[in-house]
Amino acid sequence: MSTLVNEEKQVKEIVMFRDFLIVDVMISKYISDCTCGGVSSKYDSLYLCRDYVTLEQVKAYCKEHNEDVSRFVKVDLEHKKYTHGYISVKSINYKETSNGGYYCAGGNYIYTCDSRYKEIVGCSYPVAIHDRREHY
Repeated sequence: MSTLVNEEKQVKEIVMFRDFLIVDVMISKYISDCTCGGVSSKYDSLYLCRDYVTLEQVKAYCKEHNEDVSRFVKVDLEHKKYTHGYISVKSINYKETSNGGYYCAGGNYIYTCDSRYKEIVGCSYPVAIHDRREHY
């Protein structure tokens, strides 16, 4: 069972469609991949997490379900704050994989027609995936 630990240290299972949604990766047919091997170049769909889902919870889910942790993305609230509302997502494990660099948009987007998408992202249009790793 995947676990989600709340403040009382009680174990709670994380569940698809309650804690994360399947979203489609949108890639231009006319421009080649600009992610330099980012996660959106490897998968047709990603998993969009709600803001309370943590990396540890995702790792437990992935271990049980044999999934790739990098497929799990979250809205980058820190980036949204200093860019005056620009909404983007990046992999939930970006801090572990940045290796002294930073992530930026690689040209691909996520979207789904699921009505909960707007609830999680804060808008009803596709948003950029920041999965292109750059180095200083």
